[in-house]
Amino acid sequence: MITIHHPSRELERPSIELGDLLEHALRDTKEWQHLVSDGFSGLSSDAEFELRMRTRALLAEHEAIINSTDPGPLAEADAALRERLVTEAEQAYWDLFQGANAVAERVAELLGSATPHQFAGLPVVAPAQLVAGLAPHRPERS
Repeated sequence: MITIHHPSRELERPSIELGDLLEHALRDTKEWQHLVSDGFSGLSSDAEFELRMRTRALLAEHEAIINSTDPGPLAEADAALRERLVTEAEQAYWDLFQGANAVAERVAELLGSATPHQFAGLPVVAPAQLVAGLAPHRPERS
């Protein structure tokens, strides 16, 4: 029987048999794939729900302002709304980034890795550019 000595586990178990090592590796491989899949599915649905709720609240707030007061020139109201939408996009991106890091931490823990994968950033459109691509500004009322 072949025995592999693993330095990090010498205190808890003097040796690990090759069959055990292979069995653990195969189990962990299956588990991390499910962890990543479930983690990112949950992250996606949670982020989408949160963003929908925040933008609905933001739009309702701006509609109430427009309906109950004189919002001033529509271009100013539109600019204020767009500014808030940029802020919401930035928050959504931050939430996704944090969620992706949390999934990476869970995978690292499962695999016994000392450091999780580090995301340099998300490959996304900049928030200001994203909002600029929305429906064009309304023309001024005459």
